[in-house]
Amino acid sequence: MAPQSFAERVLRLEEQMTSLQELPKKVDELALQVSQLRTEMQGEFSAVRQEMRTEFASVRSEMVTGLAGVRSEMATKADLDAVRSEMGTKADYTAVRAEIKEGDEETRRQMRVLHEDVISRLALLREGIAASSPKKPPRRRR
Repeated sequence: MAPQSFAERVLRLEEQMTSLQELPKKVDELALQVSQLRTEMQGEFSAVRQEMRTEFASVRSEMVTGLAGVRSEMATKADLDAVRSEMGTKADYTAVRAEIKEGDEETRRQMRVLHEDVISRLALLREGIAASSPKKPPRRRR
């Protein structure tokens, strides 16, 4: 790099100083923009919080109403006792178990019949294949 003359160096320093003199103005503008952004965001966050409070209050109200309805339906112990008696006694459970057992036995019987049917069909297929295939004469040895 060739040495610069004194005049060229002074000119370059003046240009740098001019750009540095503009720096405080740019920083002030930036600070103003940040402040405005902060104010806008604070307002928006406040609005969101208020909307959430309103919606949560609405949900709470609906839940209280719904739970009050459930409580009124289950109002007394007599109602719960009535439900229990409708569910049946131990004798009813025995009858249900017997019906299930009968159904299981019937299903097993049908499965056995179907299994035997499949076995007999396979045997018929084997017989048909064996009958339709031509028999090859035995090969002679040389």
